[in-house]
Amino acid sequence: MHWDGGAWPGHKETGGGNAGEVPARRGLPVNEGDPIPDELAARLGAPPDVSRRALEAFAVETFRAGRLTQPEVCQLLGIGTRGELDGFLKAHGLFEDYTLADLEQEREDLRRLGF
Repeated sequence: MHWDGGAWPGHKETGGGNAGEVPARRGLPVNEGDPIPDELAARLGAPPDVSRRALEAFAVETFRAGRLTQPEVCQLLGIGTRGELDGFLKAHGLFEDYTLADLEQEREDLRRLGF
């Protein structure tokens, strides 16, 4: 299948560029319900969990850009514990900033609590 620069195959062009019209959106649709075409999935060897992987990639990139907080990543991905979140973030090369001052504060808090 070859793309000729017009509407994506199987999708209608919207807007003709006239004043007041919304121009056509170029690119693949990104909706959870939009399946990957069989031909493309077969060529790329798309796994059955491709939607989950795409959602995780989105979460990683938006977290890295500072547009999602840790609790929002948990909510988006259904992560239930801090340990799971830490594992997920570390698996994607994202490490929490933890300074010597943070360590000292935690040590002081533990001393105050009698530990």
